[in-house]
Order: sequence, then C-alpha cells, then structure tokens
Amino acid sequence: MASRAKEVRETLGSESPFPSKNWQAVTYYPFAPLAATTNVDSKARSIYEKHLNALLAGTVDLNTGLRMMAEETQKMIDEQPNP
Repeated sequence: MASRAKEVRETLGSESPFPSKNWQAVTYYPFAPLAATTNVDSKARSIYEKHLNALLAGTVDLNTGLRMMAEETQKMIDEQPNP
C-alpha cells in the first residue's frame, strides 16, 4: 500500500503544463482539517447558488452578484437568534 502511495506522489503533476515544478511539495504537509459547519451554512449555500445562477446566466455582472451575495447572507446572519 505504501509503495502505491509513493508511486502516486511521484507521478503527481507529470502531465501538467509545468512538469518540472516540485509537485511532491503538495503532499509534504498533511491537509488542514475541514472547517466545522454552522447552523447557517445551508442557508448561505442556497443564497450563493441563487446569485451564482444569475451570474452564469449573465443577468447580473460579477461585482453586483458578489455584492448581492454578501448583503443577503449578512442579512440572513443578522436575523438569526443569538444563543
């Protein structure tokens, strides 16, 4: 098993446009743990998706879409009851 992992690490990036880079550095340190989820994550995700769809459809420009995401998410967070 360890030899297979070593083989994968050695071939990492070999088909990249930059094969001479030190691709083994990607796996030198362990990855950081995932962030903990909160009670507003799913609501924020739905807000992001709504505005991302508008961006992809071309109905709003990038700055407007990002501003609308931020404002609507902040409003949703502010409306959450404090524990």
